[in-house]
Formats: sequence, C-alpha cells, structure tokens
Amino acid sequence: CDADNSCSGAIINCGNQANCFITANQPNALFGAIINGGSDTSTQLECALNINCSASNSCERAQINGQAVDQLNIYCDVDNSCKDITLYCPPYSGTEDKHCVVYGNEQV
Repeated sequence: CDADNSCSGAIINCGNQANCFITANQPNALFGAIINGGSDTSTQLECALNINCSASNSCERAQINGQAVDQLNIYCDVDNSCKDITLYCPPYSGTEDKHCVVYGNEQV
C-alpha cells in the first residue's frame, strides 16, 4: 500500500501456509482496512503476519485479525501510525515466547 489511501477500507486476506508482509508507507494507506492473517494447519510450519505502518495515520482504524497466525508483529514507526487499531492476537501457547508484539515509540 504505497500511495495515500491506496488500501483504505480494503479487505486483505493473507494466504495460508505462508508468511505475510504488509507495508503501509503513505498517509492513510490502510485506513479502516481489515487484515486477515493466514494459518498453517497441514504442515505445522509457523506462519507470521508482519505489518509495517511507517507513515502518519497509515494504519489508523485498521482491524488486524491475527488469531490464526503463530506470530504477529506490528511496527508503528511514526506518531499516530497505529491510531485506533483493533488487534486480535494469536492465543497464548503456554510458553514464554511472545506471539503478539507491537513495536513503536512512546506514542503507541
């Protein structure tokens, strides 16, 4: 999503049995988008969902559905880049490993 509002309101479905990388590097690129992480139930490989919100308001009001992935990482690199997101994390697996991480500055 590399233009202003380019994926605004979109529904993005990541494929199963694969890692998914999404970059929102322009203002409002993923504004109000719904992102669904894939899963891997057949081969037990780990599937990750990685979202990089690197512009002002780039992921504002996005809904991120990561319940089915093994690892969810969200990078909020700019003030307000992840403002008012709705986040559904993978379930706790009983280990000390973190499966849902939001990176950013003090504005996150």
